[in-house]
Amino acid sequence: MIDVSTLRYVPIAMFNGIQDSTVPIENTQWANKTINTTILYREIEGHDHMSFMYGKNMTWGDEMIAVIKKSGATQLAVAAGMTTTAALYLF
Repeated sequence: MIDVSTLRYVPIAMFNGIQDSTVPIENTQWANKTINTTILYREIEGHDHMSFMYGKNMTWGDEMIAVIKKSGATQLAVAAGMTTTAALYLF
């Protein structure tokens, strides 16, 4: 397991569904407080774990694209699951 509190150079944006029963919001709140490189944290009402893939409201994607463009990232990895519903790792 990676000690996320030691991250120093990986900017992370987190988009989290408040109704996510797979990854409870308390877990994402902990991750947000623990990860030192979080550049954006959003809790999204009406979203659960699968809303990020199959949801009717995908407007969070517009904000995600804006974060990527603003960061100047040339590489991107998307993680879903363990600690947060959706976290963007921008390089």
